[in-house]
Amino acid sequence: MWGGYSLRIVRLHLQGSRETENVSLYPGSGECRAPDWILDTTVPSTSSEIKGVIQGLLITAHNVVFALTFLPYKTELGNENIIQLHELGSNLRPILYSADITWGSNRVLVAAGTVFGEIIIWSCQLALDADPCQQANDTITINHFFTGHEGSIFGVDISPDIPINGGQVTKKFVASCSDDRTVRIWDISSYHQGLTSNGDLSACETITISRGTGFYITPADETSSAQEFCLAKEYGHEARIWGIRFLDFEVSDDYIAFNLISRSEDCTSIFWNLTTKYELIDNQYILLKNRTTLKPISSYSYHVGKNIWSMDVIENMGSFGVLTGGADSNISSLIVPRLTGAYIPGRRVKNYTYDGVYDEFLRINNHPAVSNGRTKNSRSDGRINSFGFISEDSFIAPFTEGVALLGQVSTPEPQDIRSQDGSVLQWSTVPIIGGVGSYGAITGIPEREIGLIGTSTGRILWYSHKERRVEELADIGQGISDIFVIQPPKGYDGNDTCPVTFITSSRAFSHANLLIIEASPSPKVFANQQLALPAEFVVSSALSIPSMSLLILGARWGNIVVFRFSFELPREVPEDPLCVFPAHKKDAVTSITYLREDRNSSFVDLITTGRDGTYCIHRLDRSGIQFKMETLHRISAPFGAYIEGSRLDPKTGHLILWGFRSTYFVLWDETTQTEILSVECGGAHRRWAYHFGNMGHVLLWIKASTFNIMSEQFQCHHRVRQGGHGREIKAMSISKMQVDSAKAPWTVLATGAEDTEIRFFTLNEGAEGKDGFRSIRAIKKHSAGLQHLQWSTSGRFLFSSAGREEFYVWRIRWIPGFGIGVLNESEAPKSRVNSDLRTTHFDVINVTADDSGRESFLIAMAYSNSTAKVFHYLSSAEGGEFTLLAQGVYTSNCLTQIRLVMSGSELQLITGSTDGHIAVWDLTPSIKPYFGLGGRSIKRRDDVPFPAEPVSIKWGDRRTAHQSSIKAMELLPLPGAQVLLITGGDDNCLAFSTLRFSEYSTSGPCPSLISRFSTVSYPNAHASAINAICQVRCIEHGADKRMVGFLVASSGNDQRIKLWSALVDSIDGDVQVSLQGDMYTAVADLSAIDQFTVQASGQDREYLVLCGVGMEMWDVCT
Repeated sequence: MWGGYSLRIVRLHLQGSRETENVSLYPGSGECRAPDWILDTTVPSTSSEIKGVIQGLLITAHNVVFALTFLPYKTELGNENIIQLHELGSNLRPILYSADITWGSNRVLVAAGTVFGEIIIWSCQLALDADPCQQANDTITINHFFTGHEGSIFGVDISPDIPINGGQVTKKFVASCSDDRTVRIWDISSYHQGLTSNGDLSACETITISRGTGFYITPADETSSAQEFCLAKEYGHEARIWGIRFLDFEVSDDYIAFNLISRSEDCTSIFWNLTTKYELIDNQYILLKNRTTLKPISSYSYHVGKNIWSMDVIENMGSFGVLTGGADSNISSLIVPRLTGAYIPGRRVKNYTYDGVYDEFLRINNHPAVSNGRTKNSRSDGRINSFGFISEDSFIAPFTEGVALLGQVSTPEPQDIRSQDGSVLQWSTVPIIGGVGSYGAITGIPEREIGLIGTSTGRILWYSHKERRVEELADIGQGISDIFVIQPPKGYDGNDTCPVTFITSSRAFSHANLLIIEASPSPKVFANQQLALPAEFVVSSALSIPSMSLLILGARWGNIVVFRFSFELPREVPEDPLCVFPAHKKDAVTSITYLREDRNSSFVDLITTGRDGTYCIHRLDRSGIQFKMETLHRISAPFGAYIEGSRLDPKTGHLILWGFRSTYFVLWDETTQTEILSVECGGAHRRWAYHFGNMGHVLLWIKASTFNIMSEQFQCHHRVRQGGHGREIKAMSISKMQVDSAKAPWTVLATGAEDTEIRFFTLNEGAEGKDGFRSIRAIKKHSAGLQHLQWSTSGRFLFSSAGREEFYVWRIRWIPGFGIGVLNESEAPKSRVNSDLRTTHFDVINVTADDSGRESFLIAMAYSNSTAKVFHYLSSAEGGEFTLLAQGVYTSNCLTQIRLVMSGSELQLITGSTDGHIAVWDLTPSIKPYFGLGGRSIKRRDDVPFPAEPVSIKWGDRRTAHQSSIKAMELLPLPGAQVLLITGGDDNCLAFSTLRFSEYSTSGPCPSLISRFSTVSYPNAHASAINAICQVRCIEHGADKRMVGFLVASSGNDQRIKLWSALVDSIDGDVQVSLQGDMYTAVADLSAIDQFTVQASGQDREYLVLCGVGMEMWDVCT
């Protein structure tokens, strides 16, 4: 195991069967520190492969190879090894960004990618039985010196020897990837012929003397022999490519083919295929560059944000397992094929042209010949335009007048899934009724093997799959464009005698019919009633709630209507709607699904999806005189703007969404934030049908006059470890949420990052799982990187700010059966529409709720243009209301921190800025007329209206705390009208300042608001800017509580987490500070720290959470 400068041996211990296997890691050596950054190592996987006394090799960032030897020794804990490094030497020592080292027989081969776009291929001989310290470097040979990449080389990989002509000749290649986003393949089959050897570098000097940096191709490069070795280059990724690997190869009589896989900054892995032709010319096998093709086969996107940093490949029978690790902390596993079958294992795809479908039609009808008297034009009489699933493995598709095609998805055995032999579909025909017009809608009930077909003339046809028979049910007189089955809502219970209830609708007319069909012994219409719909209401989805006797319809224009409808005898037909509720703006409600129904309660929770790109959870409440519907949760799906459906997985309870991202059909697990499958189908604007059942996932679609089917029986990828943000976390706040009254509250962590997402995590607080964060929700509404997050004291609201003057209020609730529900309740007004200001910081104080129970808040905001504003926010289910009460300008410096401080009956505002000053603003004259101030509470005066225009405020006094920008500030209350301010700055300084407020005075143009200000500074508290400060605990000392103690954590870009003890005299303001702890943290660019407490064995245990490039949790043991 290696990384950075460090190298060590780790023992892997496996215990138990494969199903219950327990994996343990034990140290096999101490940490060995190399003299330079390690880029690659090679160690034999078995002891039989060890050659001589050398047990491994590594190469460092200056192109130096070291031999590894392991010296065993015994310790109290068992047998371990001492790792020894022995330099083997190098002729050239450029700065490398990548390297690959291989070891065969007694020869070492190195491919080195330099910062300046060069690839150096060199090798050396090893005397295997000699002392590694005595290895001479005069056997080092520079074999190739490749140029051509227009950027740094971030990845190189050496292929295995590829035998041709029965193994008499071997070929060898190097794959490279670069900052220029290209993948290139180089032929190094002649590497044993060497350009130079030790002591003769003139050839290399000739090569490099005219090249400059190597970031572009000079005329000399174009004509150099190095370009002849470049077999192919190709683009595929949209950003820098970090690494590439050879997978496998195949040799035929005149072709060599191999597969590769690459990883990139764009968070995708691309599967490549290269084919090159070779010929025997002058007794040499020559690769033909003009007959070489390199092309991307498929792209996999299972990470978010930026950068896939690591990748490994495991060889399986018939496929490769590829593991990738990204900046989002996710570890994903995917299966890619071998060359013997260029397909995704487990997934089968088949395309049928219209001619091909017609040929199948003729074949299954025993037609003597496809071309016997038929022209190509006559085949247009039969084509697939609509289809629907009528059983777990079958679908029906009207084909031509009086005939429908029946497609049955074949079921391969597990051992056959690795091959594409055999057809995906088995076709047959079913006679249907002719002369009924074109077929506008087809839907089915796969559990009961029933199909419903609606025609353009208003006919409704019933198909029984068990009897292979079609019969006419009804004629409603108007064209049918959609059919929605609304019973049974929870799945088939095995009773064939229960009625079938469905809705027919027409997109051309605002009308719909409800039909109830008695299914046994033969289908018969029991009821056919036209629904009284609101004007211009076109049905797009439907759901019934038998326990509440309700029928719910979704519209193409975003509304939901609720009808009363009893499903018990005597049956009633719905009359006027009970309520109309806007759900998805002006876009279609594509599905309505149960989330949870409690028969003992008066409400039911529903999930709706829409083409506005959001899915929602609504609560339908009938406790009052009228039905009410309230939205509890609304967020956008991460995969695209079209969400077409949802379901709850019966095994896991996970919420599954599906829809379209650009030209891809996407299936998404919202609970685990995981993409299940992605299929390129051309996008949403086409005929398609999706079904999940015993056959796995089946997707049908029409694209470019072809009928397509995709069947996937098992998932070809899964998430090994769930991560979070894909970019740097910039803000974080922790709150407690009561989930179960019988259990302790959950600790919920909200984070905001440069990827503009807000994520919610739960923390594993048990003794066995303190290292775990589980992402339970992700919301993306901000259009710029997050600046700050803060919970309300109740935990029912989250406030967030970002660039572009964005400030959002989120209502947070716990929804049984789903988890955290998030609703964007309101947005603060901007100074102008396209504002480019950053809302750098804000502070929130709760206002005592009014008689109606509506919560409200005072919010102070700091902006990058040195403006401070104070808003009142009144929460409401219909959307909150912001009122600007006061605003003012500091100087020309950007405000970075802002705090609201209650001091008796006074209210002050404290700001920090890029000039290093702490400024105090008196808000009492501006706020007191509208609020009652006393103690630590604020109450709204209902009898006093807010001002029509905001009051202008000015800062009253300021003090110097830092030489430059204030990056972090923690405000801790002290007895009396004073506070302890702990600030961290760009000057690496940590300052502890006691500040006592004075009463407001109107004398003088700039009244003094600070009666005492004293500071204790630590100029070199950190080796870099201090970005985050957090109070860990507060302790009062003495009977008179004069002395107040604080434990404070600080951190910054130096990746050190430090604990400080501050003892404050609340009378005279003296502060005594001492350093209590100094630890290294692996979190880079640390920007946020927060604290939470857990009750364990009757005592409080304190934890710190650190966020930046990644997340860490620390147990505070002091």
